[in-house]
Amino acid sequence: MGNDSNGPVHAGFWGYLMFDGPNCASYDGYNLHAGVHLNAMDRAGLERLCRYVLRPPLALPRLERFQGVDGRTMVRIERKRTYSDGTHAIELSALGLAEKLVAIVPPPRVYTVIYSGVLAANAALRPEVIPKAPTSTDAEQGGREARKLKRRDGPTPSLRAQLTLS
Repeated sequence: MGNDSNGPVHAGFWGYLMFDGPNCASYDGYNLHAGVHLNAMDRAGLERLCRYVLRPPLALPRLERFQGVDGRTMVRIERKRTYSDGTHAIELSALGLAEKLVAIVPPPRVYTVIYSGVLAANAALRPEVIPKAPTSTDAEQGGREARKLKRRDGPTPSLRAQLTLS
């Protein structure tokens, strides 16, 4: 099953998973773009990525507060695109908006990232793809190499930064 404009579409139990491009997928209104990578020392890129990830859930310029016909405080959210039926805004009571926002906040101590495939907890190949903890001889050797590099090239990024950002 495929869709020429958006890539292949896979029907599942809960809905349709669409692949929008390399390392990009959409499912039930959520998009995942896994093609972003950063160099360990790219501080400007890291700042751009953090600003993107930490955007507010609603664009403030598209929100408008007003008094409804019954005197209640209402909120109008302008849509980015007009629906096919002509709807261009959604009007909710302030309490209704709060209820919708609270519903998308995960409960405390609940994992929002679930690993599957080789990264799943009980995957047979997991030990092959997860980095091994360095032994004491590896740490000593790495320390000597780092000191040599530091003398030649200046400061080196930490191992954690190299693993997480590269």
